[in-house]
Amino acid sequence: MRIYIVHYESSKDGYNIQGFANLKRAKSLVSKLKRNHRRDLIVLKKEPKIIHREIPITKKGILNAINYI
Repeated sequence: MRIYIVHYESSKDGYNIQGFANLKRAKSLVSKLKRNHRRDLIVLKKEPKIIHREIPITKKGILNAINYI
């Protein structure tokens, strides 16, 4: 199972990690964050990045995904 993890840091919320099973939603979040940063609605300290992880669908794989996020 593919997991897409979005890392970013903002001045308001601090360090955030969000996980998605769909690449399109992960790219949408990154686009939304960058757009809001340009409009000065939020201040990003670190640019958002997408990390791709391949995690097996087993108890151990799901626990690893939960512990990572």
